[in-house]
Amino acid sequence: PYDYPNQNVGDLLGIPAADRTNGAFLFATWLLRQYSFYPQAPTTTFRLGQGYWLAYRNNLPLATEGILADQTRPFDIGLNPGWNMIGNPFPFEIDWTRVGVRLANGTLLTYQQAVTQGKVGAAIFGYVSGSYVLDFRLQPWRGYWVRAYEAVTLLVDPITSRRSATLPAANSRAILQGGDGWTVNLRVAVGGVRDDDNHFGQSSRASDGFDAFKAEKPPLFGEKYVYGAFDNPNWGDRAGAYAVDVRSAAPGQKVYEFSVRTNVEKASASISWPNTAAVRRNVRLTFVDLATGERRDMRSSGGYTWVTGEGETTRRFRIEVGAQTNDRLIVSQVSTRTGRSAQSTTISYALSGSASVKLTVISANGTTVRNLSSGSTRAAGIHEQTWDQKNDQGIVVPAGSYAVIIEARSADGSQTARAAGQVLIVR
Repeated sequence: PYDYPNQNVGDLLGIPAADRTNGAFLFATWLLRQYSFYPQAPTTTFRLGQGYWLAYRNNLPLATEGILADQTRPFDIGLNPGWNMIGNPFPFEIDWTRVGVRLANGTLLTYQQAVTQGKVGAAIFGYVSGSYVLDFRLQPWRGYWVRAYEAVTLLVDPITSRRSATLPAANSRAILQGGDGWTVNLRVAVGGVRDDDNHFGQSSRASDGFDAFKAEKPPLFGEKYVYGAFDNPNWGDRAGAYAVDVRSAAPGQKVYEFSVRTNVEKASASISWPNTAAVRRNVRLTFVDLATGERRDMRSSGGYTWVTGEGETTRRFRIEVGAQTNDRLIVSQVSTRTGRSAQSTTISYALSGSASVKLTVISANGTTVRNLSSGSTRAAGIHEQTWDQKNDQGIVVPAGSYAVIIEARSADGSQTARAAGQVLIVR
């Protein structure tokens, strides 16, 4: 919250001359769609209203007090089209939703009007512990990303923009902006690096295209990173990676494409969704890994894991949202019959709905003898599977009684069913 128009930041912070050029000291900002690094002008000092990246191996005490902004009038922050890094020009918290916006033609808008008209992004993003954090307030001494869709000027009023006591504390409520709906939080972790603030959902006030219920994600930064985003490549000039994607509550299936980009190599990766309990019970949530085809019911499972590869990798997923059905998955009509040669057995069963099926032969002592089918998808109806009376090693099994276990899982992973049959082999 101080201005230092004529002081080099290296001198101001007491950075040794060698460290200013050898990479030990990082001071950077975002200008005209790219990063600008110290000592490249104008990234040489702190200016009011500007946000910066700052890193050094030691703590950096700021002993010199700069120039304060006039606290009796609004402070102007110019935004270029695209992403901008800004800072709070005042030494107290500011409510972002009370910031004014002035267009190039002089028209004054409230924050909500500017967001609704597509002039600026719906939220700002801070950076905490290596992860972007969705926010709706400006705190002193912190930098933020803000998205502008045309050249505008922010009017930060120190009187009317002070932190409002009524501002929603939870991002999920702030995202919905008073609409009737729900959101689900996706939290991504790879080898200790996190990206926790990703949200999808539905609102009575939202549309399925770009609107005030969507928030783009800022550019990547950091030596090690994980970057989760909802991908919307078909939104024309608003196409891009989004941290918030809230669609309409109109009937019909909604599909959200989500990707995880990381340069953390050969590490355990996970996506979790801790708040699905807040979603209406008549809504079905299905998580799909597009690399493997695996499907998870998001209500009955808390997350998904995989292992990253070498170099920078991108893993793509899909979230399918639709109406929950009451159709129960059932495995029935299990029967077995032995062929005339007595060297094979046909197992028959019926499915009440489409499902992936695992079929296993078990000996009398409970040992697995043969895995006949492991996750193959079958449609509703009657199916048959032939067993050649051999074990998994290809050896003919001895005479005796065997159990056939049929396990089915619905396509969205929300239901499972199980049934068993008997096979008697006589030699």
